[in-house]
Amino acid sequence: MAEVSKLDQSVFSKEVLFHLLEECSSGIFHWDASHDSVLWSSKLHMALGHPIDTDTAYIDIENLLHPDDRHAMRLAVEESRNTLGEYEMMIRLRSRSGGYKEFQVFGKWLADATNSDTLVGFVIDHTDLNEARTEAERSRQLLENFFETAPAAVYLKDGRYRHKYGNAMAARIAGCTREDFLSKTTFELFGEESAADLASVDDRVIEERETVSWQGPTTSASGESFFIHDTKFPVTDPKTGEVMVGGFGIDISKQHEAEMQLVQSRKLEALGQLVAGIAHDFNNSLMVMQSSLDLLKQSKTLEAAFDCAEELTDGIERGARLTEQLLAFGRQTVLKNEVFTLDDLFGSMEGMLRSTIPENIDLELAFQEGTQAIKADRSQVENMVLNLVLNSIDAMPNGGTLTISSRTASAAMSHGGVEPSSKSEARVQLSVSDTGSGIEPRLLDKVFDPFFTTKDPRRGTGMGLSMVDGLMEQLGGSASIRSTHGVGTTVDLLFPGTSDKVTRSSAPSDERAEGEGQGRSLLVVEDNPSVLRLLSRQLREQGFEVSEAASGADALEKFEADPTISLVVSDIVMPGEIQGVELAKRIRSERPQVPIILMSGYPLDTEVQSGNRLYYDEGLMKPVRASKLLETVQRLLSSN
Repeated sequence: MAEVSKLDQSVFSKEVLFHLLEECSSGIFHWDASHDSVLWSSKLHMALGHPIDTDTAYIDIENLLHPDDRHAMRLAVEESRNTLGEYEMMIRLRSRSGGYKEFQVFGKWLADATNSDTLVGFVIDHTDLNEARTEAERSRQLLENFFETAPAAVYLKDGRYRHKYGNAMAARIAGCTREDFLSKTTFELFGEESAADLASVDDRVIEERETVSWQGPTTSASGESFFIHDTKFPVTDPKTGEVMVGGFGIDISKQHEAEMQLVQSRKLEALGQLVAGIAHDFNNSLMVMQSSLDLLKQSKTLEAAFDCAEELTDGIERGARLTEQLLAFGRQTVLKNEVFTLDDLFGSMEGMLRSTIPENIDLELAFQEGTQAIKADRSQVENMVLNLVLNSIDAMPNGGTLTISSRTASAAMSHGGVEPSSKSEARVQLSVSDTGSGIEPRLLDKVFDPFFTTKDPRRGTGMGLSMVDGLMEQLGGSASIRSTHGVGTTVDLLFPGTSDKVTRSSAPSDERAEGEGQGRSLLVVEDNPSVLRLLSRQLREQGFEVSEAASGADALEKFEADPTISLVVSDIVMPGEIQGVELAKRIRSERPQVPIILMSGYPLDTEVQSGNRLYYDEGLMKPVRASKLLETVQRLLSSN
C-alpha cells in the first residue's frame, strides 16, 4: 500500500480504474469520497452475488455490512483518513442470498496532508477458508470423539516403546491415567512378562514393516489382567521418517471366558462319552474274566481249566488294549520304537488283511520302491492300519476297491507334516483309500474327535481315528483325511523318516524257562499287596530268591542290608518320598552294576522317558505278562 501512495492520483481515471478492477483477480475497491462514488472489482460482485453497479455510494456498502461491524468499520475508515495510515480488519458483507460472508479488508487513503478524498483497498474472501477451518475443526473433534469412545485401545508408540498417543481405553487397560500412559514406556506400564511379549511384537512391526495381529493375556503393572486381541502396524512420521508402532487393542476377556467355558463344557461332554465307552468295553472284559474264573472253579478236568485260563487271558488282553486306546487318545502311549520299512510291515500283514477283507472288495498294495524306513512302534502302526482298513470295509458294504500305498516324497509335505530334521530324513506317507460312501463335508472336521462316528453305535465306538491321530502326534507325524461324499475317502499318515538301520525284533515267547533263577536274589518293590504277591510268586517259581518291599524307603533299607541282591524290579508310583525313579538313582549310586527294571500302570513318567535312562535298564508297562517279565529279568542278568 505504501507504493500506491506514491502514485499520482491523476493516473486513476475512472476508465483506468475500471479496467484494473475488471482484470484483477483479487477483490479491489475504490471510493472517491468527494463524489461519494464506489467502484468494486467484478470479483467482489461475484463473491456476493450482487449485480455490477458503477453508481454505488458508500452508504450502499455500509448497508451491506453486518450491523455489528458497521461502527468498527466507520471508526477504522475515519482514523485512516485522519492519519493517512493503512487499516486492516475482518468484516462481514451480506450476500444476495441474505447470508453473510467474511472478508479481510486492507484500506489506504490516497492524499496529501491537505486533501484526502480517495480510498483504495483489497478485499480477500475468507468465507471458504473459514468454512474449511471450521470443517477441519469439526472433523478433528469428530475423530477425537471416535477414538475416545471406541471400545478399543488406540495407541501410538515410538521405537523406544514410549507412547505418543493413547485413548481412554488404552490407559484403562494399562491401569493408569492418560498422563501416565503418555509419559511411561511399555515396560513401566505392564508386568514384566506382558511387557516383554508386547515389546517383541513392536520390534517385529518396526523391523519387518508388517502388520501383526495377536491375542493373549496381558497384565498391567498394577496387577489387573485382560485378554486382548491386538493389531499392530507400522506408522511413518512424515517429517522425520521415523517408523513407529500404531495399534488397536480390543478387550475380549468376556468372550475368551465364554469360549473357555464352552471348551470346558465340551470337554465334560467328551469325558462323559469317554466314561460311557470305557464302562461299556471294560465291563465286557470284566464279564469275560469273571465268567472264566467262575468256570475255572467249577472245572473238573485239566483241559477245561486250561480253556478257562485262555479265556481269562483273552479278557485281560482286551482290557490292556482298551488302556492302550485311552492312552493313544491322551497322546501318552508308551511306544516301543523300532526301525522298519512299510513294505516290510505289509509283507507280514498282507495275509491277515486279505483274510479280513470281504470277497467283494479288491485289495491293492502300491509301495514305492526304496521307501525310507520309519522309527515307530510296529504293533501300534499295525493297529492303526487295521483300524483304517476296517473303517474302509464298513464304508463299502456293496464292495469296491481298497488301496494301501506308501511313498517317500516332498509332495507329502502338502498334507501338513512337520519339516524333517535333515535332508537325509524325508517324510514317509502311508495312505489308505477306499471307493466307499465318503464323508459329508460338514463332518470332516469332527472325524478325529473321540467317540465321534457315523456308524451305528453297535458297529463302532468312534475311538479308532482318535487313536490314530493321538499315536501319529506322539510319533512326531500327522494324520489327515480327504473325502468326497459318494466317491470315497483317503486317510494319509505322515511319518518322520529315519536313516537308522532297520532292526529285526522277535516277539517274546510265552514259554517259560523252568528253574533258571539258579538261586539268585531279586528285590521286588510294589505298594499293591496283590501285585507284589503275584510278581514274587512268578519269580520264585523260576528259582529266584525274592525279597519283598512295599515302599521305596523299605526297599532301600533291604537293598542296603543285603549285598546279594542282583536285580531290582520296582513300581514307579508309590507312596512316600522315595518313588521308583528316586529309588533307582540311589541304588545306582551305591551299586551301579545292579540291573533295575521299572514298571508302571501309568505311562512311564516324563522324567523316566526324557533324561534319566541311565538310572534304569528297562521300563515295562503294566499289565506285564509273566513271560515278558521273566525274559527281561533273564536277559539283564545274563548280560550283567
